[in-house]
Amino acid sequence: MSAFVLSIDDLCTKLDTWRTQQGLTRPQILLPLHNQLRQAGPALITSITHDSRSILPGALYVALAGRVTHGARFLSSAIDRGAVAIALPTDTPADLLKPLIDLEDQAPPVIWLSPQYARLEMAWLSAWVTHVTFDATPTILSRGDVPSPSSSTLSLIGITGTNGKTTTSTLLASMLRYAEGDVGLIGTIETSGGGVKRTARMTTMEAPDLHTHYRALIDAGLRRCVMEVSSIGIEEDRVSACRYERAAFLNLSADHLDYHQDMACYAEAKLKLFRDLLTPNALSVIYLDDEDPFIDVARRAVTLAEHSGRTVWRCRLTRTSYSETDVYWQTLSLTPSGITGIISTPLGSIEVSSPL
Repeated sequence: MSAFVLSIDDLCTKLDTWRTQQGLTRPQILLPLHNQLRQAGPALITSITHDSRSILPGALYVALAGRVTHGARFLSSAIDRGAVAIALPTDTPADLLKPLIDLEDQAPPVIWLSPQYARLEMAWLSAWVTHVTFDATPTILSRGDVPSPSSSTLSLIGITGTNGKTTTSTLLASMLRYAEGDVGLIGTIETSGGGVKRTARMTTMEAPDLHTHYRALIDAGLRRCVMEVSSIGIEEDRVSACRYERAAFLNLSADHLDYHQDMACYAEAKLKLFRDLLTPNALSVIYLDDEDPFIDVARRAVTLAEHSGRTVWRCRLTRTSYSETDVYWQTLSLTPSGITGIISTPLGSIEVSSPL
């Protein structure tokens, strides 16, 4: 649980300030009974969740409409478990608000969310409640060094692409653990770091779970987290309050078209990582496969990152263009015993030897 505590009034002020900065307005109160519900108070919030089963005393419960049911159906359970505040979209059906109406002045105060931006607002509420930021670059440590305490900051490394996210993130986390010590890992197979290791339920967690895990990593003394960033996670605003200091684009091929309308929508979701979710000092590594029919998507990722002033490394298997290749194999040997070679990067050459 976070050691940081916010009052609901402070949280509402943050939300209103953020809306102003984004050019958004407060959601319009749609029903007269909305005004009957408390919208302020001295409640102190220590955690956040969208799952009524996960509520601890002091929690802010965010009750959104899901694919199967509405979170507001579980308001009574949330209150019984100790929720001290409720966040609801203004289009929540009136009949679901009965537990709050019945409690009158004893009901937890309500934070009204915009129906159009409820998931985006949930993401930022999650960041504020857990007090997690992503703006500072941690000092690179030698293995065995103990990091100095950090109240808020985590360095995120995000990997996106249709294929290879799990392999790439797992290998990268393993290398960072060897070089620096423990790091966080969030992906399709597992969530780990800071003494936690559990099977993942989805590639990219919902925002309250994600930021709660970030806080646990920080509290355990970790400074970095490697994670898979799925197109659905981006599209559903699960990572909208995250900022990535390192980001990688691997590839794009036909997948998830049961969710995305078409390949163009799928590509746009991936590209949001490089347009909207990078720290000012971010480095993006973009793999460019000249035989890939979707190479234009990779080129757009390069353009988006560069136009915002971020550093981009273009990666190819071999150096085919002096102006467009920053990372490539100078030499490469593949045998039954593994892989050996030399990789050229803007920071120098690296000898590689691996049984993989």
